[in-house]
Formats: sequence, structure tokens, C-alpha cells
Amino acid sequence: MANEWANVLVPGLTWTLQLLQQVCMVVVAVLIALRMGWLRAAVYGARRSAWHALITVCLFTILAVIGTHSGIVVNIDRGAIGAWPAALPTRLAANEAVINFRDLFVISAGLIGGALCGSIVGVLSGLERYGLGGLSALPCAMSTVLTGVGAGILAHFRPQLVNRPTIAIVVGSVSVAVQMGLIWQFALPHEDALKLINKTALPMLLTNSVGAGLFIWMMQFLDKELRARQAEIRSLQAQVEPHFLMNTLNALKQLIRSDPEQARAYVVKLGHFFRATWEHSAANTVTLDQELKHQDLYCDFQRLRFGEAMLHCRHEIDPKLRNCRVLPNSLRTLVENAFTHGLRKDQASLELVISAEAQRDKLVLTVTDNGRGIAPERSALLGLRPVASNQGTGTALYQLRQSLQLTFGRKARLVIESRLGTGTKATLTLPRREAAW
Repeated sequence: MANEWANVLVPGLTWTLQLLQQVCMVVVAVLIALRMGWLRAAVYGARRSAWHALITVCLFTILAVIGTHSGIVVNIDRGAIGAWPAALPTRLAANEAVINFRDLFVISAGLIGGALCGSIVGVLSGLERYGLGGLSALPCAMSTVLTGVGAGILAHFRPQLVNRPTIAIVVGSVSVAVQMGLIWQFALPHEDALKLINKTALPMLLTNSVGAGLFIWMMQFLDKELRARQAEIRSLQAQVEPHFLMNTLNALKQLIRSDPEQARAYVVKLGHFFRATWEHSAANTVTLDQELKHQDLYCDFQRLRFGEAMLHCRHEIDPKLRNCRVLPNSLRTLVENAFTHGLRKDQASLELVISAEAQRDKLVLTVTDNGRGIAPERSALLGLRPVASNQGTGTALYQLRQSLQLTFGRKARLVIESRLGTGTKATLTLPRREAAW
């Protein structure tokens, strides 16, 4: 009896260690690839966009096929033949199977991309496995399809569970149990099916369950890292420039002497401004209406300091767009940049026009001024990196662009157009959505 257990455990654990090495290499490679903004945006946006879902399906299908072809070919009579593909140049023989980690990526596709992505990845990778033949071709293909569908359904009805590695481990364990049951039911003769189960159940269970948990944990780690970076950028964007605060307080001091009632109103506005700044720093997005009110408060304080005639700000906003979501402090950054760097010394008044329009699935925001303009060699670099000049460093625009890339990838962009002596137009393009995220 002890020898029988040893004959199962020793090769099983050996194959598991070999496969886990392959799993770690593939998972690390995927996580490195997911640092590309467009790919990360596609994977996280698979439930909201058909194009992103297609990219996610292609990615996880390729990974699942790699999981199959990185496996160990097993003969039920002789044991392991060797690693794929050197040991198997064509198809599996009738008494052969492959121990693999295909289903861990099918599970991940379902948990991350939802029911549709999980089902499609399961069907495609299952059909590819069926085409390889072998003793367990049909049951393995069936279990892969069921795994994708099941993981996707779980993600749909219990979305709060999908980021937990323990859930991925449980799903992986259930998937392997279902596969072994299907092998027993459909692989013939039953004596060969039992031999196959004895040889493959342990390494398949450990590899796919632990691998799925590892993959979701690494995705969770990447997500936390990205959120920390976003929080850092938002925190920097939310910081109020010390000179702005000091100048505002000095203006309030003067106003208290001349008009105490109006000074009291501005003190209330200042409280609202800082409260909104603090709330925005903790939010992923705010409504356009909230951002416009925050920006209006900033303009009020600039008028308090320089006089009502110095700054005129006009909104051209479709009321239907006011509930669309934008990045916190995005408009304020553009308005602050226009006022700080756009006002000419000989200019009596700076005119700002803030507009918003819908272009299909995009929200396009523009801030236009009639200020001094920006030299072409400098405007080409704004937002791409900090740009030193006598008027500032361009750090705020750079941070805004970084936040756009981290949040939306290639679906958002910031374009600066300017002519010296004429003015500047900043255009911010975002996905048009009213739901918070």
C-alpha cells in the first residue's frame, strides 16, 4: 500500500514542481506585458467594451494554448514521456494525455473578463485541446468549456469575490475535480481512465489551483501598485499652490477692512474650495458639474486678487453632459495653467472659454484662452515631461497626462495647441461615461 502511494505521490509532486516553474515564467511574462497601458486598459475594461473584450479573449486564449503545450506528456502505461513539444511532434496517442495548466488561464479569463470572455476562451482553448487527441481529449475539452463558463458566471453574480486568490484556488480545484469526473465518465476503457486519473489528478490539482491563485494574486498586486500610483498623482494634483493660498489670504485680509460681508462670503467659498479639493483627492472620478464648480471657485479667488475685470470665464456646456465623469482636478489644472502662464503683462483681461461636447463615445473638453501663447518648441513637450521656463515647469500638465494614461490608457489624450501672441487651446478627450469607477 505504501509503495502504491509512493508511486502516485513521487511522480505527481515531481511533475507539479516542473509545471509550476513553467507557470511562474508565463505569469511573470504576462504581468510585465500588462504594464503596457493599452493592454492593461483592455483587460480591465473587457466587461465594458467589445473591443477590449476581443483583446482579452485573444490574450487569454493564447495563454491557455501555451498552458497546454507547456505541459508534460504522459503515457498511462509508462508514465511521463517528456515535455512538450519535443516528446510529441504530432498528436497524442490513444493511451496518452498531457498534464497542463491550461485551465488556470481559462479561470482567470472568466474571473477578470466576465462570463462572455471566460466562455469564449474556454470554447476556443477546449477545441484546440480536443484537436490534439489522446485518451482524454473529449472530457478535457468539455471541462475547459465548463470552467470558463463557471468562472464567468461566478464573476457576474459575485463580482466582489473575483480578486481573491483563495476563490481562484477553489475554482481551480473544482475545475480539476470536474475534469477527473468527466474523464471517468467518457474516457474508455474505464481501466485506462482510472490509470490516467491516478497519474494526473494530483499534479493537475496542485498546478491549476495554485497557479490560478498565484495569477489572481499577482493581478491584485499590480492593481494595488497602479492604484497607489494613481493616488500619488491625485494627491500631487490636489495640492494647493502655496503662493495661491497666501495671495488669497492676503486678498481676504484687505477685503475684511473694506467689505466685511463680502469677506465673510469668500471665507465660506474658501472652505468649500478646500473641502472639494480634499474630496477630489480621494476619488477616481467626479462629475463634470462638480469639476466645473471647483474650477469656478478657483476663478473667483483670482478675481478677488486681481479684480473682477481681470478674468472672464465662459462655459459652453451641454447640460446633458454635466453628469459625465472626469478626472478630479483636470479642468482646474488646465484653467490654472492658462491663468498662471497665459496672462500677458500688458493684457487688461484674460478670456477663458470652457466647452464640452460629445463625440460618439468620447467626452471632449476644451479650455481656450486669449493669452500670450506658448513657443512651438515648448508646447510640443508640454505634458510629456516637466518643461522648465520662466513661467513654471509644466509639472501639473505632466501629472495630468500620467493620470490619464494610468486610468484610461490610449482611450484618453491631452493635446495642447498654441500660437505666440494669440492664445492657447487645451483639449482633453475622455471616454464618455456617467457611472463612477
